[in-house]
Amino acid sequence: NAGERVIVAAGHHKVDGLVGMLRGGFADVLITDEFTAKFVKEYIVYDEGGE
Repeated sequence: NAGERVIVAAGHHKVDGLVGMLRGGFADVLITDEFTAKFVKEYIVYDEGGE
């Protein structure tokens, strides 16, 4: 789909930027490795007060 905005990135040092881009609506799709995905999820869950 031509309307999709995709981020391709990996590495724990990019988590802050990835979360910011996703929250800011700059991307619809994130392609990354398993470990970076876990870091992004943990960041978002912790920041929103979840477990």
